[in-house]
Amino acid sequence: MCLKTPDVYAVVLNFNGLECNSRCIHSLLAQDYPTLSILLVDNGSTDNSLHAVQEEFGDALNYLMNHENLYFAAGNNRGIRYALDSGAEYIFIVNNDTKLDSCCVSELVRFLEKHPGAGGCQPVIHHMDESGEVSNEIASAGVHISLSGRCWDERNDEAMNVLPKVPRIVNGITGGAMMLPVRVIRDVGMFNEDYVMYFEDVDLSFRILEAGYLLYAVPSAEMGHAVGTTTSKHAPLLLINRCEANSYRLIVDHFPGSLALFGIMASFCFSVGSLGKALMQRNFPKGRAVWSGMVEGLSYFLSHGFKALRSPNGLVVRRHVSTSVLFPLNRQRRGS
Repeated sequence: MCLKTPDVYAVVLNFNGLECNSRCIHSLLAQDYPTLSILLVDNGSTDNSLHAVQEEFGDALNYLMNHENLYFAAGNNRGIRYALDSGAEYIFIVNNDTKLDSCCVSELVRFLEKHPGAGGCQPVIHHMDESGEVSNEIASAGVHISLSGRCWDERNDEAMNVLPKVPRIVNGITGGAMMLPVRVIRDVGMFNEDYVMYFEDVDLSFRILEAGYLLYAVPSAEMGHAVGTTTSKHAPLLLINRCEANSYRLIVDHFPGSLALFGIMASFCFSVGSLGKALMQRNFPKGRAVWSGMVEGLSYFLSHGFKALRSPNGLVVRRHVSTSVLFPLNRQRRGS
């Protein structure tokens, strides 16, 4: 490891994570990185999980308590502000349903220290079952963004041995495990709380790209993620609703010029297809979640889209992400 070890704050957001907090925190405490501080941000949990963590780990952690569930963006932003005020040089946003390899943090910091043009990076994330057994299958090696504004984890369900062993430039990094230099956060800002939850990590990734930085997946840093043990398991309709609404918001906020109009049409077709499928299956709660998300997203487009896209002279007046991000043309590029 390099002699220089910048101060890193790991921000772990907890909402009713009684079943998974301990494993994540143990893996953070076992990191080989010497200047790592851990902040648990509790989002108004009602399952005694905050008390359980305090009983088990005591003053080995820092704690920040919210009186209600602020959801992902606002909850993590409180943790980011705490870390900034505490003098952090890097901030590691990490889900509580994860287990990190002991060198995960050091590998991410080592990479960012060597690549000042990088605006952030993530580890390669493996699928992990609820017992903590980590598989060889990839859960995320970056984020892929489609024309419809929907986002997926790159390389999901592929075997680890097919992934290049060198860091790769990616089009987005996941909020499940993103390492961010503080200088970049001060440049582009924190999570946009209007997204509430889901795709706020993609919005932040886009703002980092728009500012001229690159994003990377670093395969020498690895971790496991028990996908589906948090919101996607306990509040699936909220997941559907926010993904629907925020896909439109991403398009309006970041897609360039006329491509945004095609994106809105693609997103609308996607929503109609999802709504039709839910109704055919007589899954009316899912249908309502899709419908309300679609209405919210279209309302945002009607109130912000045209104004954001064009000035009175008909010229694009905002920064936007490169069109190469919206297509898989550069997904196999490798970072130097």
